[in-house]
Amino acid sequence: RSGRPRTHVVFLNNLPSWTILPVIHDLYDLNTVEPLRLTGWATVETFHTTRYQETTGRPWGDALRAYLAQSQPDLVLTARMQWEDPAELEQFLTATDRCRQNGTPVVAVWTDLVTTDQIALAERMLAHVDWHTQIDRPVPPIGVRESRRYIPLWTPMDTRFFYQTMLKTIPASFVGEKMDRPERQRMLDAVHRADIPLYVSGGRGSAEARLSTEQYVAIQRSSQIGINVTSHPTAPQIKGRIFELLACGGLLLEWDNVAIQAYFEPDVDYVSYTHPDDLVDKLRYYLAHPADRDRIACRGHATFLQRFTLWHYWDRLFTTIWGRTWR
Repeated sequence: RSGRPRTHVVFLNNLPSWTILPVIHDLYDLNTVEPLRLTGWATVETFHTTRYQETTGRPWGDALRAYLAQSQPDLVLTARMQWEDPAELEQFLTATDRCRQNGTPVVAVWTDLVTTDQIALAERMLAHVDWHTQIDRPVPPIGVRESRRYIPLWTPMDTRFFYQTMLKTIPASFVGEKMDRPERQRMLDAVHRADIPLYVSGGRGSAEARLSTEQYVAIQRSSQIGINVTSHPTAPQIKGRIFELLACGGLLLEWDNVAIQAYFEPDVDYVSYTHPDDLVDKLRYYLAHPADRDRIACRGHATFLQRFTLWHYWDRLFTTIWGRTWR
């Protein structure tokens, strides 16, 4: 390994078959694997347990252990941990334990870490990983053991997809699931009643509208204003859409959400709203006042570039792991 010019990272994922879509990049690879490759700081390989079993017809347990032994990674990342069979989880943790015994750090990456089941699984895995990283909240979950081993980060954006464009042909948009999300539907209904044009679509992998990655990012890049409704019954979250919209240079209208305020300043980097009528009033105002809209959108984009790019993300994580900056 001493002859390698870059860190060698293996990304493990038990991606369920129902999330596999006919797009260029996986939903989760796009927000983890590809941004790491873009830094140029690491060689990256992936092993999807479910996909291996579906394509080969063979159990993945022995194959994963053999793969890790042959690959000899400097770092193992795990993501999308959904285990219906406890025996499979044990196989997975046995494989990561061997990596740690050989001195290889293991980091679990969580896109959502808010529900009781998710936090329980993270705590269950704590004896088998070195760190948990969470990209949906600025602080560790309340009540976890060893909170210092929970690293609050954000969603690293693949800059080949999410970048600023001057030609924005969609006045306002909302891209995301509405099914079983009453707060989102309530906000969108208010905009509809106010007769304000709004482009609405399901997100990537949504049961409501299965957009390809290219379709999804085209909407984000083309939107002058992007609406987000981040509400969770357990804890405030920071959805990836927040960073996507700011990376693309649009104005973000975001639910009054204390979590985002750890990263961005309301009415400076984005515009906060508190209830449906407030959303309608602010949406109408910023559609009619492009100079004010563009001023805040540009500031939000600048803050994103200064603090929250994929290079900032991976530098923060690698510095935590190895104790030295990579930028």
